[in-house]
Amino acid sequence: MLDHWLSICIFTPIVVAYWRGTWQLLDLYLWPLSEPCLNAITSFTIGVVTIIILTMAQTLLTKNITTERLGKATFFIVSRFYTVLFAFVGVNHWRGVWYIMSCHAGEHWWNAGCAVAIAATTLACLRTVAVVGSLVVVVWWGLWTLLDILVFPESLFWSATTGVFIGIGLAIACFILQSLVAYCSRNSPYWLRIIVEDIFLFVAEVAAISLWRGIWNLLDIFFIPDDPFLSNTLTSFTGMSLLIMMYNSNSILVKGILFNLHLKDGSGCHFRIIMELCNAVKLNKMKKYEAHKETGNLQNYNWKEPCDFNNYDTSESLWIPQVKYSVHTFGFFDVNKMLKLNCCFRMFSGSECNKS
Repeated sequence: MLDHWLSICIFTPIVVAYWRGTWQLLDLYLWPLSEPCLNAITSFTIGVVTIIILTMAQTLLTKNITTERLGKATFFIVSRFYTVLFAFVGVNHWRGVWYIMSCHAGEHWWNAGCAVAIAATTLACLRTVAVVGSLVVVVWWGLWTLLDILVFPESLFWSATTGVFIGIGLAIACFILQSLVAYCSRNSPYWLRIIVEDIFLFVAEVAAISLWRGIWNLLDIFFIPDDPFLSNTLTSFTGMSLLIMMYNSNSILVKGILFNLHLKDGSGCHFRIIMELCNAVKLNKMKKYEAHKETGNLQNYNWKEPCDFNNYDTSESLWIPQVKYSVHTFGFFDVNKMLKLNCCFRMFSGSECNKS
């Protein structure tokens, strides 16, 4: 429960602050400023091309960017540079798709509703990174626009405040009900599982978008509104810096997809939060297992070693995603997608940490 509150009250606002600052700095300076649609295409191209390159290179990076090859200090710098780069191009991708939708679809409730319905349905049929990732943005754009139109459109302050309360309320409800929904899904026929999980994850989607929108607009209203450059620069830089210091900078990233019902026994309804130290423990367990395997001494391997955070080397785990599920990331998890677990993380993702 503490992890859930940290996710909602600490990590989510910081992640939103980074996205808001970086996004609006691009609004101020990305070429060409006078052509909104061309500006959106520029942002989209930067995002998609770079994300595809980084995705194709992830296995090579995981094998070569290690403390043994680079040393701890260099590894820390390189891995954090990767996070900063991926975060920047991720914002570009989302911004590009968002403004392309705004240019061509407008901001009428009918267009926004149709965009959500079509994108969410199409996500079930497509598997490519660029297309699925872009359709996720369309879903967010549609729901965000609907909230702009329907929730106190005459008052930005009350609209934002209401959005925060709606987001927190729905997020808490999702966290409380996740085990019950998982049980219902686990004991239901296949077609009913699809309905149950999709409805539940759609509610989680609304919670995430409402909370993001509320925090974003409150920052626009109250955080140095008279100096957009300073306001956006501070939120972008401070957001990234704080998350790096708290070992949660990968929470900013949008990596890959996970298809509905890919996780068995209803576990797709669980929003588990795996922090950096837990990943470090799993990595050390994996190393010990490989060492025992090489010596042929697996019978002496302690399969149920407790999750003790003392005396563990956390350096190599900096490269892997630090928050697996969270209120500020489960928006990317809904409707056939989730944060991608890279090659290193997949090797030990089956082991659960029993200490929050």
